[in-house]
Amino acid sequence: MSAVRVWAGLAAAVAALGLIAAAAGALLILAASLYHDNAAGVGARVGPVSVGQRWAPNPRRFWERPVAASGSSGALARASRRRQREVLASVPDLRPPAIPRGLLSPTVGAPDPNLPLAAALFQVPRVAQATGLTPAYLRGLIALAIRHPLLGLPGSPYVSLPVLNAAVQNALAGQGP
Repeated sequence: MSAVRVWAGLAAAVAALGLIAAAAGALLILAASLYHDNAAGVGARVGPVSVGQRWAPNPRRFWERPVAASGSSGALARASRRRQREVLASVPDLRPPAIPRGLLSPTVGAPDPNLPLAAALFQVPRVAQATGLTPAYLRGLIALAIRHPLLGLPGSPYVSLPVLNAAVQNALAGQGP
């Protein structure tokens, strides 16, 4: 066997190992970003933030997007109207165009664990009034629960509701953020 063939085989083996290591690293980063549930020490373990949690309507929690039973246009419209009534009842002097779309646009079948940042910030006065926590403190909790699109892909930041609501509950229990 010539030296050239030996070096070519060795180079191919090193390249293959490099590709395997890169793929394994990418999978680890992906897994960590999907199942990271306690960022910056916020709150207790609430499970993977990729899983929505259905909460009973509670003024002391940040509300998730409404859930429609099916993807039909009628079910989506009903869920959106129902949420609009809830929001308007909680803020009587509000007009519908002022409500962020992310708080009214329904998900289909299961709760979405994420909320657009504007929809979370919109709820700060309501949650502050219901909990006695200051708006500045709640905005700080929101800042700790902000997530960015996976692997730096384009998109808007969003808020992890399980993390945010657990942080609010911890603050109310005197455990801090």
